[in-house]
Amino acid sequence: MWSYRGYGLSMGTMVAGWDKKGPQLFYVDDNGVRLKAEWGFSVGSGSTFAYGILDSHYNYDMDVEAAIKLGRRAIFHATHRDAASGGFINVYHIKENGLG
Repeated sequence: MWSYRGYGLSMGTMVAGWDKKGPQLFYVDDNGVRLKAEWGFSVGSGSTFAYGILDSHYNYDMDVEAAIKLGRRAIFHATHRDAASGGFINVYHIKENGLG
């Protein structure tokens, strides 16, 4: 991304994986800023709408199915309320041994 600086592009990426400490989630932007998540992120112009859903319904003890439904719901509301937001909902469950 550094070679595209000054072209008006931006990037906000979530990087997920598993290491010796367990599951990890980071946000990385086009300036190289890296932030570690405690439980998740919402990135982009529709993120305030997604956070509204996440803040209201997130529970630390959620099972995988409930967490996936919540993620999809948050993304749906972000894309519904914000015309600049994507429209695709991709959810990946990352386990210790890879994608699940």
